[in-house]
Amino acid sequence: MGMALKNLASAMNNTQALEAAAIILGTSPTQEALATRTEQLQLLPVAIREIRQVLARLEFTWQEFWAVAEKYEVIKLDYWALLTTQETDLITKARKNSEQLSVNS
Repeated sequence: MGMALKNLASAMNNTQALEAAAIILGTSPTQEALATRTEQLQLLPVAIREIRQVLARLEFTWQEFWAVAEKYEVIKLDYWALLTTQETDLITKARKNSEQLSVNS
């Protein structure tokens, strides 16, 4: 919906539509900010798919997860909200295991 409002605001140069799109997308009410946020949100399905591919491995490491997640750091809050509790628990365990290994080394 936010992307539709962004397109409408662009086409009509409508300040109210621009502001509404900014609120929905969680960004500033400028054409540049809305364009950037729209591009970021278009990455979300790819990020989720790639992260879930890592999590589906029987014994993935934090480093394997981070290699994927780092590419999508700018949309971390967005993809984190879409992961299940089980998935976030797996990520947390992997991070803790990695921290323990580095402390014990």
